[in-house]
Amino acid sequence: MLLTAVVLLAPAHALAADPTHVPSANPKSPGVVAPNVLSPELAEVIQAQGAMLLENPVSPAKYYGYNDDKP
Repeated sequence: MLLTAVVLLAPAHALAADPTHVPSANPKSPGVVAPNVLSPELAEVIQAQGAMLLENPVSPAKYYGYNDDKP
């Protein structure tokens, strides 16, 4: 029983570790698209962006980032 508890808790401890720090924060650059600075343990995945058609499009919101005016 004790071995089972140790095995179940080990993966949770591995996920709770702090990610490594980045050298510096994203610089402020108005009007320029710059990639995000992320820790190596993290991955940036696009879930939704402005030009994506919504799953159930209903006017006035058919696209993710627009109000019924097509991208």
